Amino acid sequence: MMTNCNIALILEENAAAFGTRTAIVDEEGRLLSFHGLNERVKQQAAALLAEGLKREQIVLLAIAPGIDFFVALLAILRVGARVLLIEPGSAKRVLSCLDAVRPDFVLTVPWLVPLFACRYRTFTLSNRKSDQAPAAAFVDSKDGALITFTSGTTGSVKAIERSHGFLVQQTEVIDKSLALSASPCTLTTLPVFTLAHLFYGVTTILVGKKSCRKALKLVDRHQPKKILCAPAFLTGLLEESAGQDLSCLDEVLVGGAPIFPSLVESVLARLPQATVTSVYGASEAEPICHFSVSSSHGAGYRRLHELAAEGQGLYLGRCEDRSVNLLMLSEADLARLLNQSRVTEEEISRLSAAEGHLLVAGKHVNQGYFNEQKGTNKLRVLQKDCTIKVYHATGDMCKMLAGELVLTGRAGYESKCKKGRYPLMVEAFAKTHDGIGEAAYVELDGQPLLAVTLKGREANLEPELEAYCKKEFIKLVVMKKLPLDARHGSKVLYEKLKEELRLLGYSRPRGTWAVTTEEPSCLSKASI
Repeated sequence: MMTNCNIALILEENAAAFGTRTAIVDEEGRLLSFHGLNERVKQQAAALLAEGLKREQIVLLAIAPGIDFFVALLAILRVGARVLLIEPGSAKRVLSCLDAVRPDFVLTVPWLVPLFACRYRTFTLSNRKSDQAPAAAFVDSKDGALITFTSGTTGSVKAIERSHGFLVQQTEVIDKSLALSASPCTLTTLPVFTLAHLFYGVTTILVGKKSCRKALKLVDRHQPKKILCAPAFLTGLLEESAGQDLSCLDEVLVGGAPIFPSLVESVLARLPQATVTSVYGASEAEPICHFSVSSSHGAGYRRLHELAAEGQGLYLGRCEDRSVNLLMLSEADLARLLNQSRVTEEEISRLSAAEGHLLVAGKHVNQGYFNEQKGTNKLRVLQKDCTIKVYHATGDMCKMLAGELVLTGRAGYESKCKKGRYPLMVEAFAKTHDGIGEAAYVELDGQPLLAVTLKGREANLEPELEAYCKKEFIKLVVMKKLPLDARHGSKVLYEKLKEELRLLGYSRPRGTWAVTTEEPSCLSKASI
């Protein structure tokens, strides 16, 4: 007999188990219990059905992450419909996403209704109570639940569809790896983890990625044990928290972008009682692996610092979950295999390398894309038992050193000036030096450039970094700020950086390097 796999049922079970325990606290301090959340979800589900929403239809959810967001998301799933999420960004990107996946309805806030109403049937959250709250629709584990998009950093955006069963499996892997359920209260800027918290009865304090001051007020009021955020948010939090007691924080989990040794050191100096855990993953496969550091004198931190200082890349940790399979192939082999209709396990074993393009397989790894959207990053391998194992090509170049995974860079970004060099390797080395904030390596007209920012007015370039750049024939440029992604504020927008450097006069032949007289606001000074 098939069981109903609707994930909204988990909330219903938790409402009975945890009752008045707080489920979500938003950045304005509003809170809702597990029981209250479940009641609002049932009411909203009744309203959606009254509007004509049917099973398997797609609803674009255009509400900022918070209590209303999760009420709406869980109500849509309760009905058996699918949730479509689009990260705010450029109009071009949003339109590209809507072309790839066309919603049947839009659920949004009142002030955004005019934006969507001309093209879609649009409605807002209902405040009306209903005595006819529907039961959770019967769904199979393979039925679609959530559609999101890749960042598009390596090409056009792709729509990722997660089934009800997949969401449960992903949550189980996340909890197994990161022990989310062990904490009674966690502050996060990453909504994907809020769903996992709701699964396990964890109170979530959900704040925006730029709401550091509000987050600190909530830390003082609610005393969370964990914080889960991107590196940029963590940096801002440390800057804003001078003089505040943060002794309640036992663990700092960092995801969404690589973490550098300097940030780990800053966290441990500010929070000596805490453990810093770096989580590595991708939109299609999260988490992949992680490592934890509890002391700047510990083995984890030493390994992170050593690898960066040696110019090898960033330490990612060990993959200890046996359900996750890692594979590395050369870019040439991967390109050839992706074009083959049949790839065998024996061939994969023969070509597997200790360094190359990282691929990952596992029960929480996305098996394909919405509407069979063709992607170039899925490798389907025929196993000896005649089953198919799907490997996702992450787009990351990595190496394995004695069982430790090291990130060296992004696929397709190998230096044309020096084989085996990736931007991340140079950037990680630069950021091991005191005084360096952000760092980005690019090449313009055959000239390697390292753009860096300094930590404060008193910071200076260290002679070791200058000597390294001279030895490697890298032009070193100091800027006020680097262009960063809107999503996490941690990833450098390299093409935009190149444009800024061209405006500054850095696209000239070697030997004629100069800075334009009219300096944009991004430029502070140039060195070397």
